[in-house]
Amino acid sequence: MSASKKKSRPPQRKHSLQGSPPAAAPGQLWEQRLDFCAGWLACLIIIVSPLVFNARISNFADLPQRAVIQAAVALFCVLGLVRAAAQRRLAVPRDLCSCALAAFVCWALVSVLWCMNPYDALYAAVHWSACALAALGLVAWMHTDVWLGRFAGSVVVSGALVTGLSLVQLAGGLRGIPSVRVPSAAFANPNVLAEFLCMTILFSSSAACLLRRRPVGAALCWLTVAAGLVVLYLTHCRAAWLAIGCATLWSSGLLLKRRTGWKVFTPVAALILCACFSAGLVLMKQPVVKRSLDGSSQYRLIVWNNALELLKQRPLTGHGAGSFASMYGSVVNTWQTDQSFGKDVQIRRAHNDFVQTAVELGLPGAGLLLFFFAGVLVLALRLMNAQRTAFEEFLLYAGSGALVAFLVTACFGFPFQRAVTPLLAFASSGMIIALYCREKKLLYVFSREKFLIAAACIFAVAGLGALRFNLGNIASDGYYKRAVALEKRGSNARALEFALKARDASPARMDVLTTVGRAYVTTGRPEEGIDALETVTARQPYNLNALFILGAGYANAGRSAEALEAFRRVLVIKPDFEEARRIVSRLKSQGRVKVNFK
Repeated sequence: MSASKKKSRPPQRKHSLQGSPPAAAPGQLWEQRLDFCAGWLACLIIIVSPLVFNARISNFADLPQRAVIQAAVALFCVLGLVRAAAQRRLAVPRDLCSCALAAFVCWALVSVLWCMNPYDALYAAVHWSACALAALGLVAWMHTDVWLGRFAGSVVVSGALVTGLSLVQLAGGLRGIPSVRVPSAAFANPNVLAEFLCMTILFSSSAACLLRRRPVGAALCWLTVAAGLVVLYLTHCRAAWLAIGCATLWSSGLLLKRRTGWKVFTPVAALILCACFSAGLVLMKQPVVKRSLDGSSQYRLIVWNNALELLKQRPLTGHGAGSFASMYGSVVNTWQTDQSFGKDVQIRRAHNDFVQTAVELGLPGAGLLLFFFAGVLVLALRLMNAQRTAFEEFLLYAGSGALVAFLVTACFGFPFQRAVTPLLAFASSGMIIALYCREKKLLYVFSREKFLIAAACIFAVAGLGALRFNLGNIASDGYYKRAVALEKRGSNARALEFALKARDASPARMDVLTTVGRAYVTTGRPEEGIDALETVTARQPYNLNALFILGAGYANAGRSAEALEAFRRVLVIKPDFEEARRIVSRLKSQGRVKVNFK
């Protein structure tokens, strides 16, 4: 017996390895590296994108931020798909919210087929697609607690960095960042900064509660919250404070649901909603509140009602993604005349993302988006119960609270039309969906290696195409800024030179082509300017600026009948346009007019 036992013992050299971790196989090592790269790239997108700007171009904030986000998301998807191909396993979410988000993206991309200007449609739809892919990728291959925690932490870090940058701006530093009014960080506009901070502050406060047993981490998070609230106050954005209040109320509802369940939560929530609605109606009638809301609120009502007339024209298909600015001129006098709309001021946003989405994508597109966001909030309520871990509660409070803040600001501003805030909204939703799919086992495992490799190649090509598109836009925008500055100084010949460079870099941009046409007309080459402006007005028939310059080009070229028709079209859009009225009067009386540009 003893002899047989001795013979069966393993060699002594193997005993020395007992207790050591097994060495990873080469394939597993590559999978770990791909997982590491994809995960930290996702975190880096959130941290870096709000800090990106390019002071040398006209659209110095939103355009470079879009370029960075889209390129990084494409790389993130490629890495995730290559990792899935190596593992021969891709966990695809199959819950209703993810399906609604995928359907919304497809509808936005298809709307390019019937829009007036494909450039504007691609500019909007491609970015929405990138943000949605980031959220779905988060659910597919970052649904572990480790990566969800790192991703949520990156939102906290991003908010802290942006808050610090804003405070430095207020202190008089970093004057190289262009801004409408400080503080605005790298967003150019204080309202956009406020919309971003509303979301990150909720992540920071939730993280502080999670880290309450770690005094240093909790103190840093509370410091970030306090500094963020100070910056938020200095932005003078009233919608942001309403968003913070609604998000706080929502968090209280989640706490009530966790402790009492649906039977108590449902009637209490209904009672609170009725009380808030009644209190809002009473406050709206108070003279102090009415005075504080006059001006911007009255103007928003004009734009909203005019925008609803656009929706009535195409309620099912909409006018196409990104088409609101091109079509608004057709209804500018329908409900109430928009006095601010003019030759030099084009209304680009509805100041209500739900109305603008309905105008651009029709009721199906707006319905899919609302179903997605409402579905995520319902998931958060369903998941919140007494069995949740502290980390899961943190994700539910932070993710759903940030989403509520986003939805409130979207009622009065346009966070969904910007670069960073839709990424945060979709990513916050993705964290909640990841928890739900993981618990309910709603992750469909797709294991066909060849299809995954093909999908990775498609995303790589699409990412390169988007990068080329954005780099062309950035180069064009830099030339465009120079052209506009030279034109204001009266250097029309040099303005034409830079405008042509801007057109060559991005031929589909109508604002650049309008500048080209104006530069041709002001340098005594009206026929070439007419060709450019006719292209613009074919794509944007209600572009008041382009129509006015086209009429001037016709008049200076001696084509009086066509000039008269062009200026009549201008007066249909803006009947109180005095300069156009005078030109029409002179054309009728004298038969010929030469229009001089100041």
